[in-house]
Amino acid sequence: MQYIFFGAGKNSSRYVRILQELTGGDHLQCFVDNHHTGAVICGKPVIDFSELKKVHKKYIILLTVSKPRFVAEIASQLQSAGIPFELFDNRFCLRLLKEKIAQNSEYYQQYKKEIDYMLQAGQVEMIPYPCRKKYLNQAVEVQYVSESDLYCYHLSNDKKLFFPRTPDRTPDENVKQIQSTIRNLLTEQDISSPHRYFTPRHRVNDGDVFVDIGAAEAMTSLEVVDKASKVYVFEGEERWKAALQATFASYDDKVVIVDKFVSDHDDEQNVKMDTFFKDIEGNMFIKVDIEGSERSFLRGAEKTLQRKGTKISLCVYHYPQDAEEFMPLFQNWGYRCELSPGWLFVWGDFAHGVMYGQLATSTAKRRSIS
Repeated sequence: MQYIFFGAGKNSSRYVRILQELTGGDHLQCFVDNHHTGAVICGKPVIDFSELKKVHKKYIILLTVSKPRFVAEIASQLQSAGIPFELFDNRFCLRLLKEKIAQNSEYYQQYKKEIDYMLQAGQVEMIPYPCRKKYLNQAVEVQYVSESDLYCYHLSNDKKLFFPRTPDRTPDENVKQIQSTIRNLLTEQDISSPHRYFTPRHRVNDGDVFVDIGAAEAMTSLEVVDKASKVYVFEGEERWKAALQATFASYDDKVVIVDKFVSDHDDEQNVKMDTFFKDIEGNMFIKVDIEGSERSFLRGAEKTLQRKGTKISLCVYHYPQDAEEFMPLFQNWGYRCELSPGWLFVWGDFAHGVMYGQLATSTAKRRSIS
């Protein structure tokens, strides 16, 4: 079966990868988009709507847009032209997964617990475990603060976490999106989640320097700010700047917000850990969740990561080979490493979540990330 994606936005490569994993090959013919006709995305052409009307009967048309208003707009456009379509959502992905396990019994047996949970839930989920149910309907109160043009969420410990307003969303859409984000954050850091950064044995201790790389809203930093001696919040996305400043307004003496991406070079938008922390003192706990840019981080942080007493929580689910590649590297540096138990379902397949590592000695063999 061949597919056409309607929607060629910034998440196009994500949808392409998911389809490839779930179908076991390249079954995408092309993209359709009302604004990007003539472009080439992920090696596939973007055709216009008039061309789609000529060829649509040969393909399954999948809507790969997420904002409700755009879904409604495109759905109306397709319906008016008599073109059938489906949403490329979690329920459709479950259908593809069912087809995959029907053809591969070994795959089903390997991930039986997780697949059975998703079959019962009726959709694929990133965290395919019962902990997800704890937060699905949890009440999340979000307030708009007009003076700062930010949204505020009160944590259970009376701390305030701020979120930016997305201009092209209505107030109701903003609130619902932030509520969904908060529920997802709580699920990710549940004690039984494979995505959690801390465990009873792997955590920030009193006096540690905490480094939050890929902070976004920085809920993790806010959780440990009273325990750490210093907190460094790295987030290069401009949209988070005002929200982070509001969240940590009362911690000026302890929290340093760095509005740069952590990378393997230094310029106006990027910084290397080995440059920024060349004179750092004290034990460090480093959390890294940067959407697939982990290799660039590692190339710019080799000296920092080989400091005695350093601990790290490194996400290893963004690419299939991350865990297999990163663990030997850290072990070569002298780290004790382990992976978070369980599996995440991402990019259309199962992957390990987080690698926990601790460097106990100052002597380590040198090996670079390529």
